[in-house]
Amino acid sequence: MTRITVWLQIAAVIIEFLLPWILKGFYPGYDSRKMAMSVLGSPSSPVSSIYSAWLIFLGMIISLSSFQYFSALSERTVLAVLTGLSVFLFALGAGILAGIFKADADDKMGTLSSRIHGYSSAIGFMALLFFPLLRSAAMFEDRHFMLGTLYLTAFLGALLFFILFIMSDKERYKGTWVDREGAWERLTLLFMYLPLAADSFIILMSVSA
Repeated sequence: MTRITVWLQIAAVIIEFLLPWILKGFYPGYDSRKMAMSVLGSPSSPVSSIYSAWLIFLGMIISLSSFQYFSALSERTVLAVLTGLSVFLFALGAGILAGIFKADADDKMGTLSSRIHGYSSAIGFMALLFFPLLRSAAMFEDRHFMLGTLYLTAFLGALLFFILFIMSDKERYKGTWVDREGAWERLTLLFMYLPLAADSFIILMSVSA
C-alpha cells in the first residue's frame, strides 16, 4: 500500500467514529446508543447532507484499500479475491450507495431509497464481517501467529456484536438490554476495522524503520 492510502485508511477509521459523535450534538433527540448511524443521514436529519457526503467519501477511500489488498495478496489468488471483495462490497454498499440513498429516520424501509440503503448496507456489513477472518488466515499462513490470533479475536468480536445488532431490531427485544442498536453497530464496526487499522500502522512502522 502507498503511504497516502495508508494515511487515508487511518483517517477514515478515526472519522468514522468521531464524526457521528460530533453530529449527534446537532440532532436533537438522537440517541447514539439506540439509533443507527444511518439515521444521521435520513432526510429529516439536520445533518443529513454532511453525513451522506461522508459515507460516499468513506466508500471511495475504502475502495482504494480493496485494490491494494488484492494487489498485495495477488500470489494467493483465492485469498486475494475474497479479501479484496470483502472490502470493496463494504465500500460500495455501506459507503457509496448508503450515502446516495438515504434511510428513513424510523428505519422501516418504507421508501425505495431506504430499501436500497438497507439492503446495500446489510450486504456491505456482512461482507466486511469476514475481513478480519480472512486477514487472520493470511497472518497464520505467513506464520505471524500473534497477529493471526488478534485478527481472529476481532472476527469473533465483530460476529458477536453483529448478531446483537441484528437482534436489537426485533420487536421482541424492544425495551431489553439488547435494545442498543447504535451501540452494537459501532462495536461491530470497531472490530471489523481493527485489522484495517493494524495493517496500516504496521506498514507505516515498516516504512519508517
